[in-house]
Amino acid sequence: MKAQTFLTALGLAMLTFCNIQAEETLSAEDEIMASVVSYIAAFNAGDCDRLADHWAENAEYLCRTTGAKAVGREQIRAQFAEQCQQADLPKLSVEVDSIRFVKPDVAIEEGVAKIAHEGEEPELFSYTAVHVKEENQWKLDSVHETHVANQLSNPSPVSDARQQLEPLAWLIGHWVDKSEGSIVETNTRWAKNETFLIRSFKVEVSGVIDLEGTEVVGWDPANQRIRGWVFDSDGGFAQEHWHQENGSWLIKAAGVLPDGRTAASLRTIRRIDDEKYESHSLGRSVDGELLPDVGPFHVIRQGEQ
Repeated sequence: MKAQTFLTALGLAMLTFCNIQAEETLSAEDEIMASVVSYIAAFNAGDCDRLADHWAENAEYLCRTTGAKAVGREQIRAQFAEQCQQADLPKLSVEVDSIRFVKPDVAIEEGVAKIAHEGEEPELFSYTAVHVKEENQWKLDSVHETHVANQLSNPSPVSDARQQLEPLAWLIGHWVDKSEGSIVETNTRWAKNETFLIRSFKVEVSGVIDLEGTEVVGWDPANQRIRGWVFDSDGGFAQEHWHQENGSWLIKAAGVLPDGRTAASLRTIRRIDDEKYESHSLGRSVDGELLPDVGPFHVIRQGEQ
């Protein structure tokens, strides 16, 4: 029930980017922030009708722990009505990592939320919330959350980085993806002391190496999550957030292209067996313009080089 309660509150927080200069973006963020304040007030008051009104007509969310899915504002309202009967409604705080507008009427928010019941240790969740403009108002369209192990009250030793990256250790080795006239080779290894994973990649097109790069994946103890940094030979770079959901790894990236344009994407990695995984790139955008999805592709393990 706590996880479900969290979902009702998950879309509360937005981040205002002080460096965003487009007038329409600033105006949109102001509108979203006003909706956030209203949502928080409704949640703290236990007002299920006002809470439901913050969701889009055809919105949906899925509870990670129970699998319960609510589709449409009325189903969401019914779940809120049950949850608002709890005597101990939790308190919520949020650290937002990013908010980006993929279209003028669609915004994606990502961050980490902390929800606490009185007298209990808080629970941490990473989340992605999609906001759409409906009838000239910003509404929540969907929310996806993943539980994050809470280690803030009991700091771990330095070796904790290795422990947190252990679920990705199967990526170590030499991998090849051959598709549509191109070959992508990736070599993954541990850095010294096994505190980072280093993934070197190169893209070959028509027998010529077109691009090379390095991806460094590590544990961020301050924000309690796995992060990545990517640098390519053309001068592009990006930051990533990694988390596991429903048996797949989701890698959310935002970066800058060599010509200064901004880019974002959601990449998935699904392990099939020890010798193969599936990769899929979704929600790609450049300067806010959506691009077609890429994949899925099957990536095959090769012999040691």
